[in-house]
Amino acid sequence: MNNGAHSTLGNEDRVSTITADCDNSKSLSSDPETDKKLRKLNDKLVAIQKLKQQQKEGKQLEKNQIEKISKEKEILVEIQKLKI
Repeated sequence: MNNGAHSTLGNEDRVSTITADCDNSKSLSSDPETDKKLRKLNDKLVAIQKLKQQQKEGKQLEKNQIEKISKEKEILVEIQKLKI
């Protein structure tokens, strides 16, 4: 059912630069709710990076996938706010 599971390892390297701050923020927050939000945002970033890679490889994306990619900056801003 998880169609993207096969390509996860290759994409993690590409995403690691962006998500490194998210992973480090776990130790910065003493609030479990904040940690949970950061993990969810991190998951969204990983999904966006996978979509961007598919797009780069020439795959035609659906409208909702393109919309998801367009929210990347918003997610990064939200992560920065939660880390403060």
